[in-house]
Amino acid sequence: MPDGSGSASSFTTAGTDLLPGPDSRHVWVRQDATHLVLVGLDGTRTRTTLTLPSDIVGMPQSDRSGYVVVQTDDGVYDVRPDGRTRVAPGRLVASGSTSLLITSCRRVDSCSAAVYGRDLKRVRTVQLHEETPASSGYGVVSPDGRYAALADASDPSENPVTLVDLTTGTSRRLSAAVGWQVLAPGSGQLVFSPDGRWLFVIDRNGNLTAVDVRCAASGACLKSRTLAEFGTLQQVAVRP
Repeated sequence: MPDGSGSASSFTTAGTDLLPGPDSRHVWVRQDATHLVLVGLDGTRTRTTLTLPSDIVGMPQSDRSGYVVVQTDDGVYDVRPDGRTRVAPGRLVASGSTSLLITSCRRVDSCSAAVYGRDLKRVRTVQLHEETPASSGYGVVSPDGRYAALADASDPSENPVTLVDLTTGTSRRLSAAVGWQVLAPGSGQLVFSPDGRWLFVIDRNGNLTAVDVRCAASGACLKSRTLAEFGTLQQVAVRP
């Protein structure tokens, strides 16, 4: 539904994955365990498909550029119609429109992370601090690739959010926390604004909070503020 211009033609899919396509007129729909098919907004199926690895762990995620990234026991894969490419071994921790953050842990308390660009080449290595959640898979990378916001799924009592500077590795634990009951990779509980200034978080009560990213990264203001009441939210999306 394009905002401000009326609703588009729509179709329904029950009990299946639905991910953004490479343009505004198409979406990827789960066809079976290992295939996604590109479907028009009027419900017409195209012949374009994505073939997922058979050993996929969890659900496929949008790479935020119109295609899909998946986690397997063998590492992280980028999946496109012409095939799939192994990006790196390790675990996908966060993704964004410009980059992916993948971690590799020798021990529980010794993890390193690497930032990969959209060309799937390593941009830099980041040494994570011990308290940084390094295996959540519920993170997002800011549009400029500078920060990652990670939800700690290992702490279901709080689900705190940690902001990581991907240049220095410095991390700050925020007062904002994600609601566990709706937490899922790439599903809209953690979203950066298009300019990267704000991080929007949906908490366990369905409230929408906003964090000033640069202020929080410096440690000057770790608190978030709740925006106007919208009722119980489960997902937020932003556009330029």
